[in-house]
Amino acid sequence: MMKTYKILMVMMIPVVVYGQSSVHSSWGEGTGTGGRMTYSMGQVFVQNVTVPGIARLAEGVQHPLEVLTIGMDNVIQILEGVMLFPNPTAGELHLQIRDFVPGVFSYRLLNNLGQCIEEGGVQSSSSLLSLESVSAGTYRIEVRNTGGTRRVFQVIKRN
Repeated sequence: MMKTYKILMVMMIPVVVYGQSSVHSSWGEGTGTGGRMTYSMGQVFVQNVTVPGIARLAEGVQHPLEVLTIGMDNVIQILEGVMLFPNPTAGELHLQIRDFVPGVFSYRLLNNLGQCIEEGGVQSSSSLLSLESVSAGTYRIEVRNTGGTRRVFQVIKRN
């Protein structure tokens, strides 16, 4: 008579999971043909995490947020090639415009009520906007060209 033995093999593979821990002013989830992504905004720090040989991650708000204003227009055209950073900021914002043309671009700084606090023309492809005169909070910066195409950024001003 032949005896059979059952052997249970367990493989232990160490797994490291990194997560963000901070207070966010907003969050959401986006879904498209390429997949699904969750996002958050309003972190007051940036932290770099490196997993040797696997990945390098930068936690924190580093990219502009596109805010679309809903209105009576059927089509809202978005101005491409405009970047505004760092976000959040303690004072100065860098505005970069690809394909810049003098005298075509302008900006407006708006508070949460939609009131214009400051406005002006953009003088070069790389400009500095100062938020040092406003108190800490959330603001919108609208960048427009003379054709009416615009891009709106939500910016967090911290102390």
